[in-house]
Amino acid sequence: MSKDEWKNHYELLRQAYIYYLHAIKQKEKDEACVKIQRELEWAPFEELCFKHSAPIYGIRKYGLDCVSEKCIDLIDKRAKGEIKYEL
Repeated sequence: MSKDEWKNHYELLRQAYIYYLHAIKQKEKDEACVKIQRELEWAPFEELCFKHSAPIYGIRKYGLDCVSEKCIDLIDKRAKGEIKYEL
C-alpha cells in the first residue's frame, strides 16, 4: 500500500462521512452510507474495523453505529498524524 493510495482512500472516506454528518434527507444519508461502506471495505481500513469489531458490512443497510464511527475517527486521527496506528 502506497502513501498516496492510503491518502486517496482516506480522502474519499472523509468526504463521504462529512456528507453523512451534514445530510438532512434520509436519501442523502443512505447515499453517504454506501460510499462509507465502500471505503471501509478497502483492506487496510477493513482490517482496522475488524480489530475493533465494527460491523462495516451493515452500514449500507443499517447506517453507522458508534463502533463504526470510532473506526472512522481512528483513521482520521492517523491521517492527521495524531496517533501512530499501523494499518
